[in-house]
Amino acid sequence: MLNDFASILRKIFQSNYYNISKLIWYKPCVKELPLFIKLAKTHPEITISLVSLDFVQDLDTKVYPFLEKKNINLRVLLIDEVDYNLWIDMVDPTWSGAIPATLIIEPETGRRKFLENEFENDELEIEIQNFTKTE
Repeated sequence: MLNDFASILRKIFQSNYYNISKLIWYKPCVKELPLFIKLAKTHPEITISLVSLDFVQDLDTKVYPFLEKKNINLRVLLIDEVDYNLWIDMVDPTWSGAIPATLIIEPETGRRKFLENEFENDELEIEIQNFTKTE
């Protein structure tokens, strides 16, 4: 599993677009989803990946129905390793493990920005604009 996650991270780094990986698992993360959906619609050049920490046994009964109900057409990755300490540093060494958390990556250079906070209104859009300005 850990090798699979490392492989996924490498693929994300190698894509041709800015990538945002969003951890969805509880209410504050769900509250932010419309901001990421809006960002995907207004910036199709940005690849957005949602990372779910739900249980594998809940895929068919909870995760897929939730994605369908919310009309979420973004790439969703499920991490089923329950020992978070095994992979948290792979996302970002500064991450305390708190969510919501967002990782923005510029794949051409590997430049990254890790944010451990909840976004409201236009804050996500502003973060993306500021990130792209500093290239």
